[in-house]
Amino acid sequence: MNKRLYILTSLLIGNGLALNAPPVNAGVYDANFGLETEHFIVSYEFEATKDLAEQTAAELEDVIWKKEIETLGFKSPLRYEGDKFRVYIDDNNEEIKHPRVLGITVATSDGEIYIAMSENIEEWDTYANTLTHEFFHVIQYRYLSPEGDSFKAAPSSSFESGAIWIESEVYPELDEYASYMDVFLDQPNGSIFLGERPGLSYWEYALGIWVEWIEEKTGPHVIDNFWRELYAFSTQGEDITQSFMPYLSYSRVISWENHSLLELFHKFTIANINTDQFYEIGENLNDATVSGSYSSYPVNNDDSNSISLFGSKYYKFTPKSETGNLKFTVHSGDTNMGILVSLVPINENGEVMEAQIVKQLFNVGASEGSVFVKDAQQYEQIMAIVSPVNYKWDALNVNEEIFYIDKTFTFEADWTSEYSDPEVINKIEIPSSSPYSDLSTTHKNYKAITYLSEKEVLEGYSDGTFKPENSINRAEFLKILVASLNVDLDPEKYQDCYPDVKDEWYAKYICYGTENGWVEGYPDSTFQPEETINKVEALKMLLESRGISTDDLSLLIYDRISYTDTPNSEWYYPYLQIAYGLKILEENGTTFNPDGLRTRAEVSEETFRLTSLKEAQTVTPYTSFYSTRVDEIIIDK
Repeated sequence: MNKRLYILTSLLIGNGLALNAPPVNAGVYDANFGLETEHFIVSYEFEATKDLAEQTAAELEDVIWKKEIETLGFKSPLRYEGDKFRVYIDDNNEEIKHPRVLGITVATSDGEIYIAMSENIEEWDTYANTLTHEFFHVIQYRYLSPEGDSFKAAPSSSFESGAIWIESEVYPELDEYASYMDVFLDQPNGSIFLGERPGLSYWEYALGIWVEWIEEKTGPHVIDNFWRELYAFSTQGEDITQSFMPYLSYSRVISWENHSLLELFHKFTIANINTDQFYEIGENLNDATVSGSYSSYPVNNDDSNSISLFGSKYYKFTPKSETGNLKFTVHSGDTNMGILVSLVPINENGEVMEAQIVKQLFNVGASEGSVFVKDAQQYEQIMAIVSPVNYKWDALNVNEEIFYIDKTFTFEADWTSEYSDPEVINKIEIPSSSPYSDLSTTHKNYKAITYLSEKEVLEGYSDGTFKPENSINRAEFLKILVASLNVDLDPEKYQDCYPDVKDEWYAKYICYGTENGWVEGYPDSTFQPEETINKVEALKMLLESRGISTDDLSLLIYDRISYTDTPNSEWYYPYLQIAYGLKILEENGTTFNPDGLRTRAEVSEETFRLTSLKEAQTVTPYTSFYSTRVDEIIIDK
């Protein structure tokens, strides 16, 4: 019986063009010979292919699996213990029959997936690169279809950019990935979220440089989270084939790392001036193409410079020898668009002088704006980067391609004595006074504590202190949980629920929590309200008070915790998984200390974070959660 097949990707010999084939009808074929390793079955058609099959099996098991799954930590594509993944070395598949095809990844309508490799690849390095590229597509597929159900599509740029990046991780010495990444550097005005670039069929592959940058700055776990987040969107009914979805997914997972998308994109545009200076693989990459070079002033560029959201154009200026300032003025072709301008001094060695970079964000509604480099004569050159990074999103249909190269701008540059300091984009207003005498306005949990205090969830002591580092007891914690829910309790109803809980101030909170199953007493039937509470006890109660149970793990999709002191056999582990996935925990390292006591400040932070999520009506990701994030303007950390 034939199964419906979907060609996820195929790679061609020669110029490396991608072939995104339409669905074809064919059977999952058998081969005459086969051999097995721990995780793979390699099948082949002809006896003469045996040596290649053995080499393929060894490479898959000892290099590719070890790097992609064991070292980088990506999810295994094998669904059940004992499963093995099939790779065919055979020209029997219709797509493999093409004389220039290197390999393809194919998914069937019932969730099976396999790789077919050409047996006619002459260079082993090319063959190995193709194997690791295709196997990463298998991993990506399993993220989107974890139960083996029908294939869920995503923008081809997400698939191919990740697969090109993985080549640089598994085989950095081969540098075949660089030829693709250089395509982006040659035409950086295209968006990092542009799914397809008309007239340039391998643009999706070129975006591997963006994935490389994200991984170098944050780690491979962020790429892992990106795919988990795309799947989470799909479970909420979102159409993840739209290019807006990778934008949202990257925005979310980058924010978990205490960065912003705009911040990392800004640094990405800087790094592309001198890739050897900023990338681990920079010696293999070209630098971004400069659209214009200028040495005489004034400069009037009246061309309609075409660019897309989250694309960039570069212009090089040679300063005059006499003292003066460089003034760069940009005129937006669309006031719905916000533009980031960076003026980057470069020394005599061609290196970026990071400390001297001047940047300014001209937000939505601004038709023009100027940026200055003071005493510009001291620099060898100055690179101006223009990047549209914001848009009045309600003017767009996010169900259509919104990252086309259809935005325009013009600019002027002049040598002048005029100067104006750039506006402070990231100015943070620090309160002048605190409501508590022992709580600094710069305390890391200040916002959480004061927010919950204003909501009358928290209160300090009679001496005007808050005592943020004091441990919290069971009675105090139940009060915080119930008060943060804004529940109006009848003290006559909620009392006398334990021998040691009568009609005290905390009785209604403890009795309400007990009635709802968040907390229970000790074997001797007492509650012991003055007993302190540890981290995992507090976590369980906090989540359950919000109606979040271990059943929600199937929606959250987060299953990798970085803590080494929290065995997955412990009763609290499912709750820890959920809290870790929701990013409500402050512990960022490898140690959680589950038996440690929770302080008043820590409980305030976790309650505040979870309350904020619930107020945004999201536990698992919804598009509406991003309504306050699309205008993000944090550039520096």
